Amino acid sequence: MGIQDIVTAIDKKGSFREVGYEEFAPEDQWAHEVAKDLKETKMRQLRKVFKQIKNIDKKIKGRGKDEPLNESIIFYILPQVAYAVGRELVTEEFYRLVKTIIGKDATTTKLKTVADYHRFTEFMTAVLAYSK
Repeated sequence: MGIQDIVTAIDKKGSFREVGYEEFAPEDQWAHEVAKDLKETKMRQLRKVFKQIKNIDKKIKGRGKDEPLNESIIFYILPQVAYAVGRELVTEEFYRLVKTIIGKDATTTKLKTVADYHRFTEFMTAVLAYSK
């Protein structure tokens, strides 16, 4: 399984909370596969992106899980990852993965609710953990 397979599977989902823990958390599943792709990635750059993801997660903590996300700041994560691709700090495949999850706008994002965003944070936490 490669990142393109993961992107295709996520693209078929209506929202990110439909992604089950069993799909991404166990070894040799999505998070582990993404981490393998990021083997040559600068950990500092990955942590920088992760920090922004966690900051948004803290901001929405305490909201109801079914509340709409309504946080346009999530779209700012994409230019950060694109910049990292341009500097060859992360892979193009990682950018496509993040772009598939975040989307181009409110109609294409997989992060529609607070629960979707929390699942995305858990997924990225697993990716970071496997990257070490």
